[in-house]
Amino acid sequence: MDWFAKSLSLAYFKTHDKPLKNKWVRLRGVAVSMGLSPKAREKLEWMIFYHTVGKRNAKRTSEYFGVFRKTFHKWLSRFDERNLKSLEEYSRAPATRRTWTVTPKEEANIIFLRRKSKCKWGKEKLRARYKTIFGEEISTNKIQKVIDKHNLYPVQLSTT
Repeated sequence: MDWFAKSLSLAYFKTHDKPLKNKWVRLRGVAVSMGLSPKAREKLEWMIFYHTVGKRNAKRTSEYFGVFRKTFHKWLSRFDERNLKSLEEYSRAPATRRTWTVTPKEEANIIFLRRKSKCKWGKEKLRARYKTIFGEEISTNKIQKVIDKHNLYPVQLSTT
């Protein structure tokens, strides 16, 4: 026995003569071990059905699972066997959200006027009073935001 044959027999890992599982069964196992969400695993089932039973027929697959073809095609184009996270939904929230545009000074002035009127003046009247007292324009939307934020509504008396 030469040195090459001897080195092969002394391999680091013993070989197991088990055949590999079917590709789709392996993908299911990977999805579970990755902790894929139930919705993403359902989409994986769509892909498995499409490639096996559905014989690469999108219409048959979408009818079987009760989804629109357009939806199925969207996920089919996104699907990547090497990256099952591609089947996860991602956030549709905007990258930059609207910010609070009322300055602390404006907020304090609106609270002062609203409390002075004992919560009886509406946002239009407050806007006019704000202009006369503080000499600045302010939108009714800003006034309404402050009223909502600080719950500056008149106290409702119960009739019971």
